Amino acid sequence: MSRQGWRIALAAALALGGLAPVAQAETPDDSLADSQYWLGSRGPDELELSLLSASEARVGETGEVTLRIHNPTDSAVDNLQVTTRRSDAVGSTTQARQELAAGSFPYYGPSITAGELKPGESREVTVAVPTALGEDSTLAITEPGAYPLLFTLTGTRDGQAASFAEERTILDFQGERQAPEKTRAFSLIYPLTAQVDVVPGDTGGQDLILESEQLPQQMAPGGRLDQLLDAYLEHDLHGSGCVAVDPALVDAADRIASGYTVHETRPSIAQRPKRLRDSWFSGSDSDRGEPGTGSEDAAAWLEKLKSVDCRMLLPWANANTDAVARVGNEWLTHEAVEKGQETVERVLGAPLNTTLTAPASGTSEHKFTVPFLLADNSAWAGEAVTFDASLGALLAQTGAYPQTTGYSNPELRYDFAEDSEQARALTAGASISVAAHEAEQASEGERDGVVAKLPNYQDPAAARAVVEAAQRLLDSGHMTPRPVTSLPMETSEGEPGSPYTNPAAFHDAEITQVRQQSRYTDELMSIMTNDPGIAMTRYQFTVPLRRDLLAVLSDTGRTSLRGFRPAVEGSRTRLEKNADTLRELRASVSLIPPGNVYTRVSESSPLLIVAENGLPLPVDAHLAYDAPDGSTLNTPDSVHIPAKGSITVSMTADLPSDADRTSLRLWLATPSVPTDPEGHLISDPIDITVQTRAGIVSVYGAGIAAALVLVLAALFRLGKRKKKHSRIVFSMTHEPLSGARRRIVTPSPPAPVPEKRAPRGVVAVDDEQEDRSGLKGEAQANASEASGEANSDGAVVRATGSMAIATMISRITGFIRMVLIGSTLGPAISSAFGTANQLPNLITEIVLGAVLTSLVVPVLVRAEKEDADRGEAFVRRLFTLAFSLLATITVLSCIFAPQITRMMLPEDGEVNAIQATSFAYLLLPQIFFYGLFALFQAVLNTKNIFGPGAWAPVVNNLISISVLVAYQLVPGSLHPDAPSPITDGHVLLLSLGTTAGVVVQCLILFPYLKKAGINLKPLWGLDDRLKQFGGMALAIVAYVAISQLGYVITSRVAAHADDGAPFIYQQAWLLLQVPYGVIGVTLLTAIMPRLSRNAADGDVKAVVRDLTLGTKLTFIALIPIVIFMTGFGIPIARGLFQYGAFNANAAELLGLTLSFSAFTLIPYALVLLHLRVFYAREEAWTPTFIIAGITLTKVVLSLLAPQVADSPDRVVILLGTANGFGFVAGAVIGGFLLKRKLGSLGGRAVIATTIWSVLSSVVGLIVVYALNWALNLVLPASLPAVVNLIRLIVVGIVFVIVTGIVLSRSGLPEVINLGRQLQRIPGMSRFIKIENAEAIEVEEPEQLEFQPIFSVDAFNSSPVPPPMSAGIVRGPRLVPGAPVSDGRFRLLKDYGSAPGTRFWKAREQATGRVVSLTFVDTTGEAPMAPATPAVAARRSAEVSRATRRLAEMELDAVATNIDILSYRQGCLVVADWVKGTSLKTVSEDEDLDPRAVAHALAPLVRTTAAAHAAGQVLGIENRNRIRISTEGVATLAFPAVLQSNDEETDRSALASAISLLVESTTPTPEVLQDIASDAEAGEDADLEDIAHRLSAFAGDGDDGEETLQVPVEETPRKEDPTPAPGFGGRGYSGSGTIVLGVLATVFVVAMAALSVWILSQVADEQTSPVVTKSEASDETTFPNVPAVLFKDVKSTSVPEGKNVDGSWTTKDTDAGLLLSIDKPTQLHVLPLEQKDSIGAKYVVYGVKTEDFDPKNPKSGTLTELAHGSLTSARQDIELKKKPVAFDGALIMFTDMPKSGSVTLKEATLVGIPTN
Repeated sequence: MSRQGWRIALAAALALGGLAPVAQAETPDDSLADSQYWLGSRGPDELELSLLSASEARVGETGEVTLRIHNPTDSAVDNLQVTTRRSDAVGSTTQARQELAAGSFPYYGPSITAGELKPGESREVTVAVPTALGEDSTLAITEPGAYPLLFTLTGTRDGQAASFAEERTILDFQGERQAPEKTRAFSLIYPLTAQVDVVPGDTGGQDLILESEQLPQQMAPGGRLDQLLDAYLEHDLHGSGCVAVDPALVDAADRIASGYTVHETRPSIAQRPKRLRDSWFSGSDSDRGEPGTGSEDAAAWLEKLKSVDCRMLLPWANANTDAVARVGNEWLTHEAVEKGQETVERVLGAPLNTTLTAPASGTSEHKFTVPFLLADNSAWAGEAVTFDASLGALLAQTGAYPQTTGYSNPELRYDFAEDSEQARALTAGASISVAAHEAEQASEGERDGVVAKLPNYQDPAAARAVVEAAQRLLDSGHMTPRPVTSLPMETSEGEPGSPYTNPAAFHDAEITQVRQQSRYTDELMSIMTNDPGIAMTRYQFTVPLRRDLLAVLSDTGRTSLRGFRPAVEGSRTRLEKNADTLRELRASVSLIPPGNVYTRVSESSPLLIVAENGLPLPVDAHLAYDAPDGSTLNTPDSVHIPAKGSITVSMTADLPSDADRTSLRLWLATPSVPTDPEGHLISDPIDITVQTRAGIVSVYGAGIAAALVLVLAALFRLGKRKKKHSRIVFSMTHEPLSGARRRIVTPSPPAPVPEKRAPRGVVAVDDEQEDRSGLKGEAQANASEASGEANSDGAVVRATGSMAIATMISRITGFIRMVLIGSTLGPAISSAFGTANQLPNLITEIVLGAVLTSLVVPVLVRAEKEDADRGEAFVRRLFTLAFSLLATITVLSCIFAPQITRMMLPEDGEVNAIQATSFAYLLLPQIFFYGLFALFQAVLNTKNIFGPGAWAPVVNNLISISVLVAYQLVPGSLHPDAPSPITDGHVLLLSLGTTAGVVVQCLILFPYLKKAGINLKPLWGLDDRLKQFGGMALAIVAYVAISQLGYVITSRVAAHADDGAPFIYQQAWLLLQVPYGVIGVTLLTAIMPRLSRNAADGDVKAVVRDLTLGTKLTFIALIPIVIFMTGFGIPIARGLFQYGAFNANAAELLGLTLSFSAFTLIPYALVLLHLRVFYAREEAWTPTFIIAGITLTKVVLSLLAPQVADSPDRVVILLGTANGFGFVAGAVIGGFLLKRKLGSLGGRAVIATTIWSVLSSVVGLIVVYALNWALNLVLPASLPAVVNLIRLIVVGIVFVIVTGIVLSRSGLPEVINLGRQLQRIPGMSRFIKIENAEAIEVEEPEQLEFQPIFSVDAFNSSPVPPPMSAGIVRGPRLVPGAPVSDGRFRLLKDYGSAPGTRFWKAREQATGRVVSLTFVDTTGEAPMAPATPAVAARRSAEVSRATRRLAEMELDAVATNIDILSYRQGCLVVADWVKGTSLKTVSEDEDLDPRAVAHALAPLVRTTAAAHAAGQVLGIENRNRIRISTEGVATLAFPAVLQSNDEETDRSALASAISLLVESTTPTPEVLQDIASDAEAGEDADLEDIAHRLSAFAGDGDDGEETLQVPVEETPRKEDPTPAPGFGGRGYSGSGTIVLGVLATVFVVAMAALSVWILSQVADEQTSPVVTKSEASDETTFPNVPAVLFKDVKSTSVPEGKNVDGSWTTKDTDAGLLLSIDKPTQLHVLPLEQKDSIGAKYVVYGVKTEDFDPKNPKSGTLTELAHGSLTSARQDIELKKKPVAFDGALIMFTDMPKSGSVTLKEATLVGIPTN
């Protein structure tokens, strides 16, 4: 090749130095493009002449040299001749280099002819090298020494003579040498380095991946590194030698010895977290390449290296230290020259002999912290040890890899590869002799010895020649050994660096790129933080990236002319790959784009954004932003993102108020420091848009206002009616009286209130005038006729049939909706969406739903029948109240949506709380429409209009289904971890679509309301009939609140455990509700209303009978369902829900949850039976105590669930079980309370039913198990979910048939009732024939009683957690006929209430005396803050004392015979009954006689004045206390002096009574008006005056005085029923009930704990959700570090017990493979590769190999980690993360695939080793 060709090659190589683009990258110095910096005087040859071997050269003898001639040209050459020439012996290494570069070689030796050589032909020739003087053509060498030899090749081409090639070398001719006068010291530096071709992009914690096997091959026997080490170890240098090792080489050898793979690329190192593989870096083994084969060779090589007598260092990766210094990065410099010592000493297990470091360049322009070995012709800063520069340059140009040193004279440079490798090796050996001779000849002080440094990248042959020459000199005594550690430190003068230009110097473009990447690496490290729970540190994670950069700056290969271009190309490639890695790592720390516009409710509303970290260490970053002028983002000082996780960042913004929207740009930056407050960018910026308050007001405000206007307009139009103008003539008959004044006429007897069923044995007594007109208008008459028609039997049948169909369709569509939610969104997003969608129901239920169902509906029915306007005013007041309350609650809920959502989902849980909050903002408006729907439905039900309320949920479900289908069709989808603001398109679609379904569900009822003539005009006020239920409403609200508290805690525990747990828990509960709603409720429909009436009537025997019957019906229907669900939970879940994103794992969890919680149905049904009894007796707080026990048990067990669960994802199974045990506690508490009241509950009568039900179910289960086993033999292992559903249906039908056949043999009458219900299924009546006489006869329920059964829909659009209400309340405990005061009195009629008091007419059972009862409750005066028992008792005593003092005064206008019965929470005041009429009823007559009014009021006023004068309060704060006696005197009929009563309340109530009666007089005399006015403003001193004025006006004492005429109360015709035993008896006290609840809770928790323990001892680990016995005994704590992939896995066939290398095949079932590893490990994943084995069924067990015999596996005693079927060629089997350490895994195959055999090509393990 010509000189010009070399220049072109060099320029091309340098051109490749422009690596990845950098800003204003400098180009290489133009002078470097001149190859003269590389080439000196010699140029290339035309032919090739290579020295192959040479005999030992000795003075006076003839040696031989073998040469090889090769013709690479296209033309033949002939007359070839090889001539030997020499120069004089060289006396210095400099002279030697000069001779090699441009020597004249004046002495000629012999020549030989080689003949002709054709193109491409080669030939070997042997040339004699005579040295003796007497021989022909001798070289005449008489003195020993190093002689340069020249072999020339000449000949002719095309007849023209030419010189074709030459070969130069230096031979050391041996001979007798005179011993030197003074020996010189000798030291040898023997470098060991190699190109470590680790695939770029390595980070800490990863396995080693090499690009090729070249490095292990160099360490293998006979490899380059092995030969170099052997050459050193095989020669005795007498301590003068020292091996300079490359730390990168030692580190790589150590890692190779531990196992490695070979691949061209590296798998992604910063993946998003994956379930069950959060910390596993790679995806599969194919990403890592093929396993390497050189581990043993590397280990052996390291053992050799440990035997070296002296070790020192090279820079890491033989990096150019000047280039490293130019980069200017402290961490990079530390790795290059400081970190190597630690690495080498750690691997070799011994300290270095010296910290001296030998850079490849031999020069240094910068000062470092460690001493360097530098060329003695260079200058340096500080101190250094020097070596012979000329000798170093000469040695560098020898060997197989000749190098051009930067400190060498450019004039002596040439293409050293022009000489053959053997020629250069001979020169290397001779150079040591030359240097020794030069030292000997040096004057004293000029040179005290030789320091020989071999090139850092050397050739074994040249190295062997050098050490042989060195040993020869040392052995001969010509040199004395000097350890390298004894070399003196020197200083220098002048500019540090080389005196010559280094042709291999790194140019600025390369340095700039390395500087950028090193800075990026520092920034990456700076954002990461060390975690004590993670073994790897941030420095360890990033150090491989820095070492990649040192490899870029390596001098290896670069200092060779022919290696420069490949080295530059390799550096460029490594830089590019390293840059890709850095980009990937930086991108793994990112902000997740929110999608759309943030909407702020207020200026303080937080902006939420998710920061994600894909790195294996936590990250601390600074949130930087760019905002328009006037905008400020209040970001946290630091954002801490957990390893392989994400965090929600909350911030506020100060934005311009005049802008509707503000755009912000955010990114993550390095932490702020004083020198760099903004930090450097880490993540890609994201843009967000914030809609400010002005925008919200303008957009949402307008929308909400428009919506409210539309709703109000619709309601107003609906309520508007045309007024009918008609004259209604009232006929009043008055008895003529003498005189000018008239008496109040006695009204006609009132029309009786129609009641469908009066309580048995109680005569309804009504002594009040309610219908004074006696007339009905035309409209009311027509309405009555319509009502009668609607209540006809045909109408009831039609309504019931329509409701049944609607309910069936609603459940079907609701089920489809729930399946679509799971399959469309997946468990994680479904949990967020489902939880948010649950909130409106929870809030509606606690605010309105439970009270509306339990209290308002019965009162609504009463108002519709009793009121003259048929309840219109009541409905209007109720609607106005509900509208206002719901609107307020809805607005408040939307405002506090984040807090409400966080109540359900903790921020540190697995469920995306931010996403759920976004859903909640748009779903919470459903509260308003759910509440109105419930109210409208109740109103329509009172009109016997049931269809619309039953069909409306169907429409809701259809809309929701359409929304979910649309979600699947629109582009993109929600991410489980994304913040997803409310403006995200998918959030809007799901939320608004679902809310729209609820809105439509409500609006559907409007036409029917209008058609029914319902007036919804606003009317403020609260009906008195509702006030009396205030305490019961509070109890019901408390009941619901406690139940919801349990649900909230369960939801939080589930969300903490797994992102899909809340959704799975909800689905499991809904599946349980299906059989109860379809069968259980239907069977109990007839018994429930009768049970309620009997309880209200106090009929104990009837209640016990109904309870027993209800229990029998429950057991006969639900026990088979419980057993079937327990046995087939997983198939049920897979068949019903395993579609789309709801994968097999989620379906299996749902199935296990269903199996372990199926027993809940039995105690749940019993609890609802018990609650019916308590609510019917108006014991409203007893159900609250029961639900408190249920909730307490559930909460305790739920909180314990994560502690005993064997893995987080299985916590939900235990949560379902905890729910069931909670109802067990409720059933126990309710049973004890009822037994206390009722005596025996008929438990023995249920035993036969239970035994038959269980036995028949077990028989059915055995049959279907056998059927299922047979189907498994026929059907393939992997089936579509639809096929599984069909299979489930077949199995279920067979179970029902078999169980039914067995039950039919029992002869139990309740079985007949079950058959009747099954007959209702279309088509079943053909197969099921029932004899009616055999069944238990129950009455047909009324439509109002039957309707709630259909309205409770388990698969409604938003199901409510269990149980929220017990159904319609059939009456309070204080009802006509109820016994009170331990049966002493029987209640007759309710006369109203006041705060803290209730007024009743009653009969004393023993004497028949009619009395008034005033019930005083001292705990209910402040229902929002009830009094403590002590306070209530103190208040009760005070009321008793005050009332007793009043009774002792024996005042005229007070009821007589007052008796006070005290108890701790109040008292009962008994008095003689005041015959007459209530004050309210009398005042309704607008034609009262004024004198009669004055006569009636005067005694009461006088009595009040007398009481006040005596310092006593009368206690008449409420007019309901006052009755007008038959003598026409106003009397305090219900005496009781409350703590809140005082003289002022007496005067106020008395003034109100005076005004009420005075205003009813016609005409009203002025004197009475004055008296009424004075009474309102009067003082106690005025009461006597008012009484005197009233008496004077009435004319008391005159014969003609007028009195108010009132009706005389009739005595009931029938005797009151005798006190019924049971309900009249004493129950538990409040404290006793609490103690009972606590004891029941403790008992059930203990039962649950015992169940868990038994389960842990005997359960199958495949399905057990708890830690089993074997696991608990071996429980181990594991470090919080990333899981690792084990490569050194030993495979053993089972049961053969043979080692397996390569693939493994078996055709036998119950055969498998044991995978063993060295360290005990928590196993996570079993990755495998199989061939033709899809469909094979496997079971994976954890194994402790020391206790395991492969030939006798006994798998039944092992811990199961997974089971399933092979589904793909490469499959990652996810294992249960047991708290147990195993050092092996056994995969057993229990069923063969269709191919008949299983072949595993490869299998390994992933896990976390123990500490």
